[in-house]
Amino acid sequence: MAGLPGGAGLGALGDAVASPRLTPALRDAVAEEIGSHDREEAVARLGPLLGAADPSVRAAAARGLGRAGGAAARKSLEDRLEREEDPGVRERLQASLAQAQP
Repeated sequence: MAGLPGGAGLGALGDAVASPRLTPALRDAVAEEIGSHDREEAVARLGPLLGAADPSVRAAAARGLGRAGGAAARKSLEDRLEREEDPGVRERLQASLAQAQP
């Protein structure tokens, strides 16, 4: 997935993270790829997925935001952590906050 263009390419990847056809491991890989690109774009694509009904989608989005880092990603992670009820997703949110560089 390396070398993908920003914008539309990342939009397609963002849609893939929410796809019910992906395994949780593949969701994580796609979200990390998004997080390795432009921080603002990562927050725009992954931030809304923190509110998804599927816990594996929320966890993948948190992983990608942790990789992206930055103030906006950290704020999204912190905001979700306050409301998250799933223990596995809470753990992923905490790990992503620890990973995210300001």
